[in-house]
Amino acid sequence: MNTKYVIMENRAYVFNDERRTIKKPLTDNLEEILKQENKIELIEGEIKKNKEENRKAIKELESDKKMILWGFPCILLAGLLLAGGLNIRGNNPLILATWNLKEVLFHFGAFACGLMGFCWSLDGVVNYRNSKRKIARNQMQNFFLEKNLETEKNYLKELEELAVKVEQEEFSNLIDIDNKLLKEKLKEYKEKLNFYQKRTKKFYHKPMGENFKTEMYRNGIDAEIFEEYVASQKRSLKR
Repeated sequence: MNTKYVIMENRAYVFNDERRTIKKPLTDNLEEILKQENKIELIEGEIKKNKEENRKAIKELESDKKMILWGFPCILLAGLLLAGGLNIRGNNPLILATWNLKEVLFHFGAFACGLMGFCWSLDGVVNYRNSKRKIARNQMQNFFLEKNLETEKNYLKELEELAVKVEQEEFSNLIDIDNKLLKEKLKEYKEKLNFYQKRTKKFYHKPMGENFKTEMYRNGIDAEIFEEYVASQKRSLKR
């Protein structure tokens, strides 16, 4: 991302966070162009990050499925085999004089291993649901971010076409580019998308009301893009 720039001999020397220097023509809207480039880079970075997270989450889904299906029976079977293999005979006069110790160990082992297997399977269910929610959240974010990316790139082209060259021969001090606000706005936008993502299933079988659309627009979310996303999700469910 562009972080600083300095003006020297009618040119702008721009520094980014990779410690590279880029020479740019000096224009009347230079700072706006640099900020727009940063905005595009932030969006592209979020899209890439979400795709990587989803690739990992999909792999985790497979291991979670195995945990759900095989956790309980495998541990229970192992416990039964272990308990049954203990060839211990005789009574325990101090605790249960009428019970064979082998039977006590067998039932206790079966119960303990069954409980352990159940907990393991339950953990798999929780992880599976969390992974599914994460995938859905990232998919919706990328759906919106990719649409926004096209708009932001077109706006950058407009800025570059409207740019007017200016002259400034004297050197300037290093000028900081404030990217903090851009990052905060993107974070806030993603949080709003996450909120509305939870409500997508509500509109699988009925259209969105005008009040809901107005609420979305008021919160900076394009209701038409939301409708496109819901429609894409319904199509994927039919496959």
